[in-house]
Amino acid sequence: NGHTVRISYLGKTKFNFLDEAKIGEWLTKLHGDKNPKRILDIGTGPGFSAFVLAEMFPESEIIAVDLAAPYIRMARKWQELRNITNIKFYHANAEDLSWLESESFDLINYAYVLHEMPADNAVNIVNEIYRLLTPGGTMNGFEVPFPDSHLERQIMVDQNTWGYSWQEPDGPQGPEPYLEEYEFGTLLTETLAAVGFQNI
Repeated sequence: NGHTVRISYLGKTKFNFLDEAKIGEWLTKLHGDKNPKRILDIGTGPGFSAFVLAEMFPESEIIAVDLAAPYIRMARKWQELRNITNIKFYHANAEDLSWLESESFDLINYAYVLHEMPADNAVNIVNEIYRLLTPGGTMNGFEVPFPDSHLERQIMVDQNTWGYSWQEPDGPQGPEPYLEEYEFGTLLTETLAAVGFQNI
């Protein structure tokens, strides 16, 4: 059940979830041989990854969700302009997708979602992904690096939080205020294994 992808590129080749060509390149490389009937795109934003998935798998039904209502409105408008009919966009919290049937998605994708929240929230999303995947389904996650080394993770945290906790009311939060929670709380690879994912 599932795979996760850690991508850490530098310079011109840096992975960017706003670049449909790079999303398509990686999704094709990783999952182009699959034939999913239903796909869930979590944290779809304005729909970039959902549009790539719709083009890759035109026979699939794609459900795309985001917590930000303005993104969903933008994605729906862009869908209309692009005349893409196999996606449904919903304003929803990925921690609770109880309105979706268990074991009903063959492929679940997300890009840069789990490091944007406290660890408990991220773990709730991982649990929902596992619940929603069909047996043998695939989870694909594009996420910030999760180095094996404690020191490397601490360096990443310090560089991105400026040494402040997101829970401290006074002081700057840095560009990635929840990165410490992600690197030392979510513990993505361990959490995926604990939930039941295989081939991580």
